[in-house]
Amino acid sequence: MPVALLTITGIVFLILLFAYLLSQRPALPISYLPMDASKNYCTPAGWKGTPVDRKGRFLNHEYPFYQNYLKILQWLPSHLFNLIRNRNISFDAIIHSNNEFLYQPNTLIWLGHASFYLNLNGVKVLIDPHFYNTSIYKRHTPPPITPELFTGINLILISHDHADHCDKKSLRLLLQKNPAAMVLSGSGMEKLLRSCSKNPVKIITAEWYQQYPLSGLPEIYFVPSRHYCKRIFERFNGKLWGGFVIKYTTGNEDDRTLYFGGDSGYGNHFKDIQALFKPDVAILGIGAYEPLWFMHPNHMSPRYAVKAFDATGAVSMIPMHYGTFNLSNENMHCPIAALQQEAGNRHIIALLAGEILPLAKTS
Repeated sequence: MPVALLTITGIVFLILLFAYLLSQRPALPISYLPMDASKNYCTPAGWKGTPVDRKGRFLNHEYPFYQNYLKILQWLPSHLFNLIRNRNISFDAIIHSNNEFLYQPNTLIWLGHASFYLNLNGVKVLIDPHFYNTSIYKRHTPPPITPELFTGINLILISHDHADHCDKKSLRLLLQKNPAAMVLSGSGMEKLLRSCSKNPVKIITAEWYQQYPLSGLPEIYFVPSRHYCKRIFERFNGKLWGGFVIKYTTGNEDDRTLYFGGDSGYGNHFKDIQALFKPDVAILGIGAYEPLWFMHPNHMSPRYAVKAFDATGAVSMIPMHYGTFNLSNENMHCPIAALQQEAGNRHIIALLAGEILPLAKTS
């Protein structure tokens, strides 16, 4: 066998071996974080607490996930091809040149991907704010609002640590302009969030189904999603991922509940959300789902997003997690087109990035 072929074979073998050794498996047995009697929870029947493995790493309660680097290597060539194929795709946005939008009560603005701005009866909220390219992926939808325009923000909600949801550059600027803002996230996120500001950051973290202790603000819970946490050079599943349930009252004393599903594969937690919270609006991801054999544990296809919407019992669905970053293998126009085919006569509110949605129109 030629030396060159032997060398290549050896390199490939070492890469595969290294990938196998780096893959992260749940370390059984599974235990549960004890629920703190001093904190408020809203849990399904039989809930034992947020699950962890014997190494203290968080786990999904239905589908314990591990990061298989051999599967990543198998997926990577097709994904690189798809990045090239979609490199020139772009999506329109409604661009805001001033901050008049801040003063419209009970409104929602999709900022692209999983980023949202909410004004809930005067309380200003940002969810997973992201305004730039990531280190790997470029934006295919321009940011409709620059972060400098966000002032007087009360709450910043971060669903998990992945760079397309927790962007340090965006958070650094937002925290500089909004020093009084509180940041809400999952257990274990404190160190990462503190690193986003030179000044002290007001951080509150929670376990699944735990209510954040907020006085005079909307009632917010951190709830499960089927996903995982990992940043480069940081521990696998050392931080907790999830979604948010937000209960608020409009100026007309109309109680409403909004559910932000975060990054999630399909699971029975959507039925639990319906039973516990009965949301009016469900914000659910519909993109980054192909190939299904690789993506289904962590993201939903439009078909499963519709199934999840039905499970939540919500009146309206706002799709997200598409059209901004090319994270998977489907054509970037596919998620919203497929959702419209799957949805039938369900109440789907497909927004342009930057579009202002009065929350009274979500039902």
